[in-house]
Amino acid sequence: MRTLNRIATALAVCALLSTAALAGVKTGNVNFREDVIVGDTLIEKGSYKVSYDDETKELKIIDDGKVVATATATLSDAKTVGRYKPLYTSLTAKDGSRLLTSVGMGGKYAQLSSERIAAVRSASNIQ
Repeated sequence: MRTLNRIATALAVCALLSTAALAGVKTGNVNFREDVIVGDTLIEKGSYKVSYDDETKELKIIDDGKVVATATATLSDAKTVGRYKPLYTSLTAKDGSRLLTSVGMGGKYAQLSSERIAAVRSASNIQ
């Protein structure tokens, strides 16, 4: 009986810990209407799963269960005017490529950060 109680307690603790570990991961779906660059990876237009891990501060773009791109990001409140919020935002670099800058994650946005995004913003005076 004592062993059975210990096993039940261990299982309960494991269940609680696994729920806490997943609490910082947010997922969603996005349909890119244009090709975008995430980090150094070109993501072709289409539908993708996105995942943001609050602990590692990393955004992952997932296609057919495989991670196709990752980027450093922070989660922030949506700052939009009007009632419609974009699913994602991007900037145009001088070479015409589109850099992904944020992705909607259930009422919040994962804001991507990279040297390339910072350079385009400073050249364009965009904050």
